[in-house]
Amino acid sequence: MLLTGFDAPRLKKLYVTRVIKAHNLLQALTRVNRSYKDFRYGYVVDFADIQSEFDKTIGDYFDELQRELGSEAEHYSQLFKTKEEIDQDIQHIQDVLFQYNTSNAEGFSQQVSQINDQKTMLELTKALNNAKELYNLIRLSGQYDILESWISGC
Repeated sequence: MLLTGFDAPRLKKLYVTRVIKAHNLLQALTRVNRSYKDFRYGYVVDFADIQSEFDKTIGDYFDELQRELGSEAEHYSQLFKTKEEIDQDIQHIQDVLFQYNTSNAEGFSQQVSQINDQKTMLELTKALNNAKELYNLIRLSGQYDILESWISGC
């Protein structure tokens, strides 16, 4: 099983000057994928062109997960969404929240407290939970442009 090196010191920048393979590559990269002081993420400066090795290593890792998880892997595949799926989810969330004052927490709270219909409350709760999960998914995938356009559109 893969070791991620989370006990290793955190780095702001990683300069890759030679090809690193397999778990050593992932361990090296995980040293810059965590926030550190004022930095949300680190940087990898690739002088060795590790992209093909990275793709191979990630493929091998996912194959290993598939063998270990079996049918459960299908559940985990839902963690990743295409841009089109993300856009569709955002549109649905905006449609549900359109009638609510989401720019003012107190006003939103008052509107929610006046909901008497269980179906409406369930739909709102589902949309808010989906928004939270989608926000985390977008941040995890590093697609900050989608996040910024979503937040500015609200």
